[in-house]
Amino acid sequence: MDRVFDWLGDRLRSVLGGDAGAATGTRRGRPRQVDDPDLAAAWEELDAFLESDGNGGGTRQRATGAGGGQRATAARDPREHLRNDYATLGVPFAAPPDDVKRAYKRLMRAHHPDRFANDPARQADATRKAARLNAAYARIEDAARSA
Repeated sequence: MDRVFDWLGDRLRSVLGGDAGAATGTRRGRPRQVDDPDLAAAWEELDAFLESDGNGGGTRQRATGAGGGQRATAARDPREHLRNDYATLGVPFAAPPDDVKRAYKRLMRAHHPDRFANDPARQADATRKAARLNAAYARIEDAARSA
């Protein structure tokens, strides 16, 4: 996230015609005199964010838009690494365990290698697909047990 703000600061400095040095009378790229109140408010918000985040003591907050209220940035879901596994099983992310199990069983019936015993090529494809399904289901089940 810091790279984004560094990039944004560089772009604003280039637009405003200054760099972070004292020659232009700027502090962190901010002009001394800002005529636009919206720009001044944006600079204040950016400064406050960088100061609170830079020290590690602040909490990240951002404006919600037209309402003008603020909310904490959403915490990362601890199951985020399972997103691809849910997709493999064809269920929405963080679906209930019963839906996951139902989807797993349905897909295993459709892709079980024994269904294609007469066609070695299709059986090999089904074996690979079944292995992916088993691995995805096992990871989701392990995460549910440990939670």
